[in-house]
Amino acid sequence: MYPILVELVDNGFDWNILISLLGALGVLYGAVTGANSYRNQKDREWAERSLNGVYAPLYQLICRQEKFREMLWTNDNKFLDVPVISHTIKKNGEEKAGIIHRDFFIKQLEQTDKGLASSELLRLIGEYKILVYLEDAKKDGTTQEEKDLFDKITKEKVKVEILLVQEIVRGYSKLRKSLGRRNAPDVETYNIF
Repeated sequence: MYPILVELVDNGFDWNILISLLGALGVLYGAVTGANSYRNQKDREWAERSLNGVYAPLYQLICRQEKFREMLWTNDNKFLDVPVISHTIKKNGEEKAGIIHRDFFIKQLEQTDKGLASSELLRLIGEYKILVYLEDAKKDGTTQEEKDLFDKITKEKVKVEILLVQEIVRGYSKLRKSLGRRNAPDVETYNIF
């Protein structure tokens, strides 16, 4: 190895080129590392905002709903029939929304920061809102055709509700894990998968 260095020195090798090349490589490495660090920080900030502004409030509603279901309903697979609970109470002969109601769920869906939600969640929210609207419009149908349409809309709404709840739980869990939170929930917590 030494004869090669001696030969390079004897042949008039320009060491300034080597030093400049090593310096340029160092600058390039620093730029790539800095850009990567900046991108990772921005991704982390986005994930935290998405978790706090979209998934955590929706997940909290689901947790509340599932505790309500656990305490009051004994049927284990009731989730498949009623993915979003609409509990009502009678007060002075009038029905009002209870502590758990679909209207609260829809209100929370409308308040989410749409720019932070996944495209799948946005699609499901849009489908769910239109199906709820159609179901409410067709619930007082008098003809058999209107009743059949109501049943079709309700069945589709239940399918979308199931997917919506699953997407919320899955998104919440995924964001918690990506942020390195140790107590990230397991998606099977509520047996809805």
